Amino acid sequence: MKAKCLLGWLVMMVLLTCFCSCNDDDKGGAFEVGKSDVFVMMDNKDNIPLFPLEGNYKVKSLDESIATGEIKKTDNGDASVVVTPVSKGKTTFVISNGIEEKEVDITVVNAYIVFNVERESFLCMADKDKNDVIMAELKKDPFLGPKNVFMLVKDEAQTMYLFDKKEDIEVDETFKSVSKSPYKSKGSYDILKSGDKFYLVLEAGSRSSRFEIGGNAEGQSILKSFFNLNSLKSENTVPEQLAQIDLTEDLTEEYHNKFQGGISSVEHGYTCTILSERMYRLPFEE
Repeated sequence: MKAKCLLGWLVMMVLLTCFCSCNDDDKGGAFEVGKSDVFVMMDNKDNIPLFPLEGNYKVKSLDESIATGEIKKTDNGDASVVVTPVSKGKTTFVISNGIEEKEVDITVVNAYIVFNVERESFLCMADKDKNDVIMAELKKDPFLGPKNVFMLVKDEAQTMYLFDKKEDIEVDETFKSVSKSPYKSKGSYDILKSGDKFYLVLEAGSRSSRFEIGGNAEGQSILKSFFNLNSLKSENTVPEQLAQIDLTEDLTEEYHNKFQGGISSVEHGYTCTILSERMYRLPFEE
């Protein structure tokens, strides 16, 4: 009888030990990462959330010359991998909790800013016989058009990408990818200052346009910070829902010379909304 009791007790202990061991394995083995890929700009950082929050996490970058990773836990218990870009390129992070490993693709690009052309405007003050001709020319094959999107990249070449519409570069949240639609054109840009005014010069192929920069307070603040334009002045100080800039091309002198007088003022303008770079990604070119 005692032998049976002892045997039963041993069996129970073995079962309890196995049960606890299984529970520990389940708890420590499975974990999830909040992102399958990360697209990060130079001079910025990003975070990859980790679940569950508790775990013996480690991260390894397969190319630390592109990006480095660090496990960080906040005071409120959140766990994540902090992604720090080093140079433009692609690498992979291997994240482990000691039992399981997961990989996250990392893409590092130069800093960039995205603009969506919302509205186009025209101003022509000229003799009646010239007015219609000038307006027709302004509307024919403009450098920018409504719904166009352009990106200005903070790189050595000061690269500019122009797209037909924002859907061409919008991030697909389901697949975490971008549209394969090619850009409409690729060129360059420059920021110039004359007196107390700033100008944006866009060039692509043989075409070049010089725009005076205006806009609301939100748009000016973002542009000032991105390009370090400390003396850029906004046209109003009322907070706006959208961050917008105005680009105005003064063509008065060009048409005055073309028509040999009879021109008071000719302007071609655009209102552009600044878009989130997290939703509209820069084309990655090696």
